[in-house]
Amino acid sequence: MERIVRVVTELNFGGVEKRIEISSAEFKKRAEISLHVVAIGKGGASAQALKQLNTDTILLGLRPTIPNLTAIIKLYKLFKLIKPDVVHTSGAEANFHGLIAAYVAGVKVRIGEEIGFPNHKLFWKIVFNIVYRLANNVIGISKAVVTRIVDLGEVGLNKTTVVYNPVEIASIDFASKKKNNDEFVFVTVSRLVAIKNLANLLKAFKLACNVQSNLKLHIVGSGPEQQNLEMLVNELQIADKVVFKGFQTEVIPFLLEADYYVLPSYSEGFSIALVEAMQAGLVCIATNVGGPAEIITENITGMLINPYSIDDIYTKMIAAINLTLPQRVQMGAAAREDVLKRFTPKKHVDDLLNIYKICRN
Repeated sequence: MERIVRVVTELNFGGVEKRIEISSAEFKKRAEISLHVVAIGKGGASAQALKQLNTDTILLGLRPTIPNLTAIIKLYKLFKLIKPDVVHTSGAEANFHGLIAAYVAGVKVRIGEEIGFPNHKLFWKIVFNIVYRLANNVIGISKAVVTRIVDLGEVGLNKTTVVYNPVEIASIDFASKKKNNDEFVFVTVSRLVAIKNLANLLKAFKLACNVQSNLKLHIVGSGPEQQNLEMLVNELQIADKVVFKGFQTEVIPFLLEADYYVLPSYSEGFSIALVEAMQAGLVCIATNVGGPAEIITENITGMLINPYSIDDIYTKMIAAINLTLPQRVQMGAAAREDVLKRFTPKKHVDDLLNIYKICRN
């Protein structure tokens, strides 16, 4: 029995948590694996989901901010108790505390994972260069993420591996997909935070509405920017065309209500939400920054945009509207076929187990 401990910062909701949930369900199918998931901070929706999967879930309830000596000590004691064969950490705080604790505890296979684009100054570059020296391998969730940490000098290219995020293979009732062609519906799914660039999306959508009157935009998610975005919607006089759907645990029904998916983020390491939209057969318009540029093949499985250009976002939205129905169906089908080959939970877990095996030998 191989004992694997995954360490994350928190287990509430978000891309990291979703990835842990999906991979945990796949790990449960492997009889030779004993999986434990540890959050340095608090739990939440994801912790509950893991418990429903009967995954051993441990919440330390500590302040995860770097550095926290108590977190390192508690993780060290936990590793000595569990005696894991592998410790795999995800995210800056988990990497810092978890890799140090695993090294001191004598864990043989220590894997770090970078989940986004760090913007570190010299001090933190040095800190993570030291921390990553304690890892056997550092995973990046896209080629762009690996390039970023290598360019920062935090880790050597020969010590990195790209492993794309998994996406849960949903049972999609395409018979319930939107059939009303009297209006075109765009949807976006994200936390409502500044880096997701929803303000520029709204401004581009306003320009599109000036050209095409029968448009709607559904925004699925919640976050601290919601009030500002609602104010902008009113200023742009598109309140009758924009619907805030709030946070949703199940997004597929909202994707099936739409014709197009838009992801305008300034920074995006990967994007599970984008892959879910492609799986649902939507024509997807996504940022050309980071992971989405590796997920989408331009004009075949979707369209890419410059997130800093409102005009480019607007132009691609109009281009999507102008696709004929057969063209939309063809692009959506190509997108779905592509993601079902590249981002399955089975492939993700197989890739992880292969890395663990290489590091062990």
